[in-house]
Amino acid sequence: MTGDKKIVKKLRKAAEGYASTAEKGLKKQAKQSKRQSRSGKGWIISGMAVAAAGAAYAIWKLTNPVQDPWKAPAPGPVTANIPVVDAHGSTDPYAKQRAAIAEAQAARDGVAQAGGDAQVDTVDTGGPTSTNPGVSR
Repeated sequence: MTGDKKIVKKLRKAAEGYASTAEKGLKKQAKQSKRQSRSGKGWIISGMAVAAAGAAYAIWKLTNPVQDPWKAPAPGPVTANIPVVDAHGSTDPYAKQRAAIAEAQAARDGVAQAGGDAQVDTVDTGGPTSTNPGVSR
C-alpha cells in the first residue's frame, strides 16, 4: 500500500497547484472587474445626472403657464367713465378744438367787418358740435 500513498501525494500537490493557479486567475479577474466597475460606475453616475437634468427640464416646462388661445381676453383697465383732465384742469377733450374754431371764426368775422371782400375758407373739424364732418364751408 505504499504505492497508494505516493499517488495521493501527487494528486494533493497537483490539486494545490491547480487551486493556486485558479486563485491567481480569479484575483486577476477581480482586479479587472473592479477597474471596469469603476468606469461603469462613472457611466452610471453620469447617466443618472443626465436623467435628473431631463426630469428637471420637463418639470420646468410643465410648470410654465400656457396661454389658451380660446380663452376670452382678460379685461383691461376701465377708462370709459374716467374723465380726461388736461393740464389746465379742463375735462372737455374738445376744448382745444373749440378754442381754435372760435379763434378762426373771430378772425373771419373780423375780416368781414373790416369790409374786405376776401373769402376765408374754414374746414369743419368734425368735433362734437359738427354738422358736416370733413366738409369745407
